Amino acid sequence: MTGTEWTDQVCVTLDTCINDFEFFLIAEQEGFREPVDGVLGLARNMPFFLAKSEGTNRGPSYMMALENAGLISENTFSVEIAPFGSDSTMDFGAPQESKMRDPAELQWISINDDYFWSAHCRGFALGAPSNSWAWGSVQGEGETVSNGEVYSIFDTGASAIVFPKYYFSQVLKEMFSEMGGDEYEVADGYVISKCYDDFPVIYFMFGDKWVSVDPADYVVDISDL
Repeated sequence: MTGTEWTDQVCVTLDTCINDFEFFLIAEQEGFREPVDGVLGLARNMPFFLAKSEGTNRGPSYMMALENAGLISENTFSVEIAPFGSDSTMDFGAPQESKMRDPAELQWISINDDYFWSAHCRGFALGAPSNSWAWGSVQGEGETVSNGEVYSIFDTGASAIVFPKYYFSQVLKEMFSEMGGDEYEVADGYVISKCYDDFPVIYFMFGDKWVSVDPADYVVDISDL
């Protein structure tokens, strides 16, 4: 990506505009679907957790600008991740309960003081939380596991779940063993398999809470491609 820092009136709706806001104006890029003009970003104004001494520079926060202008009630954003082929959405301001499956199910995860939205994952489970594994000893463990936990980033710019490389093969083996099959292959980091009808729910533990990922969220039917 190449471009320049630029200022302009920046709006997410016709009624939600910030004048003379600085953003990154894109001149050339690869990887984004058109049309795309610039990047705002939602990084936090803190040093990188894994390399605090290196320092980081974040551009102006659009979310903070919205709050300072009285256009949103609080410095918060929410993301709704839609199934493959549908449009995901983002809301600035207080979470909208009308978009939740059940507001009573809302749970909060403690995150690191970090440039990224990160937390430490304590383990994972397949099918049910009772069928779980902690991050154990593997080759290269020191590069991945710290105090039995794995540093993890929640990133709206990523379109996939990325496992630690030293665990990826074993997780796949366990998952397909649960389904009673082994017809799959890995190509460029993606898993291609036959269309099993019993892909399991995958769970990740953060603190004392399990975060579930349904098959509809991680399985894409490519039969017609």
